[in-house]
This record gives sequence, structure tokens and C-alpha cells, in this order.
Amino acid sequence: MAEPSIQKQFKAVLVGGTGATGRYLLAELIKSKNFSEITSLGRRKVTLPDDIKDINLEDEETSGRLKQPIVDMENISDETFGEYFENKDVFFTTLGTTRKQAGSKAGYRAIDYGYNYDLSKIAKAQNVAMMSLLSSDMANKDSWFFATQVKGQLEHDIGELGFPHYSIFRAGLLGRGSDARFVEKFFGIFIKRLEVTELATAMFSDVVRKLNLPADATLDKDIYWNANIRKMSEEYRDKISKEEQK
Repeated sequence: MAEPSIQKQFKAVLVGGTGATGRYLLAELIKSKNFSEITSLGRRKVTLPDDIKDINLEDEETSGRLKQPIVDMENISDETFGEYFENKDVFFTTLGTTRKQAGSKAGYRAIDYGYNYDLSKIAKAQNVAMMSLLSSDMANKDSWFFATQVKGQLEHDIGELGFPHYSIFRAGLLGRGSDARFVEKFFGIFIKRLEVTELATAMFSDVVRKLNLPADATLDKDIYWNANIRKMSEEYRDKISKEEQK
């Protein structure tokens, strides 16, 4: 699933760019020649990880290629957000929280389900062709567990919107580096973690491949798990490495 050599130009919207995965995904989009415009929506502007040395966000914003409007996530509607999705090709969301951060079940659902679903509806109404969702490996709308039920319901309900291309990344235990949560550090002793750099690369390469398909091609839904995600990331990195050696 490596990126094709054809260099078409696309426009992307990203929500969750300040998170561990979103920051690396934004970097991938900026480095790519495939994306002529990138809009990162959030309550604050993104700062890239310390190991990203070759991107200057101020320069990207000055050029107009990167847009980082500060938005009110409590006021999501066609009127307030519709303009950000006009003439865009793909909507990425890596937005998520924890019950501890959200403060309650209601707060968690409002963010993990509400924000993501409401923004997805706007994207579809604006004819965005592709949806790329970061989910959980245990997502299941019929789950007895609240968090995994919310994730599963979100996956299902976005699927009902009818995006021509819809990718779900059911990531397992993540390796977030210095941003790692306690549970990730603990279980990381026993389970191999999926690095957020791998996840971001896979989400990026998947979108580029699908957006370069013929205009009449449609895909129902693709779900990727850790093994798929690692393979996608490795194949893309190998391809880039070979191209750099030419």
C-alpha cells in the first residue's frame, strides 16, 4: 500500500492535530507534495514534536498552505464550521480523550462521539470524498464497556453517512513517547506498542493511495488493525527510502 508516484494535489482537514498521533500526521501532510492545503482545526495551534526538525510551521502558515483557525468545539454547526470543509478531499480525525480528562461519562461521549460525528456530518455535507478515523482495537457498538461502545457507535454512525472512501484505524496499545499514559507504560512491559509515528504514517499513506484511485472508484469501508498499520507504515517508508537513493 505504498504511495503512488503520481503527484496529484489534494486538500485536507485535520482535527486532533495537537494530540500525540495528530502532530506526526500533520508533519506527514506538510512534508508531502500531494497536499496543497492543510487545515488543522482546534482550540489551540499545533506544536510539532521535538524530533521533527525540518518543518517551520510559521513559514507554512505564512505561505497559506497551512491554516490553523482557532475554533469553538462547543459550537459545531454548518454555519460555524462549514467553510473549513469546502472543496476539501479528506477529513482526518485523531481527536479523542479519556474519561479522566473529560470528567464524566457525558463529557467523554460529548468529545469522542459528539465532536467527531458532528464534524463528520459537516464534511459529508460539503462533499468531502474521504474519511479517515482513528479508533480503538476494541471498538464495538454492542460492547458492555462504555468507552469501547462509544468508539464502536462512532464508527458505525460515520459509516452510515456514506463517504465514498472510509478508513478506520483500530489502533491497539500506543507508544506515545513522553506523552505516554500510565496504562500504556504498564501494559507496554508485556505488549508491543504501536508507535504513533507508525500510525500517522499509515493513515497518511492510506489516504494518498485512495485519493489517487480513478474518480469512479468507491470503497465501502476498510478497517486496519495493528499488524496492517505496521505493514503499511513499513512499506511506505521503504518506498521513500528507495526513492531517496535514486
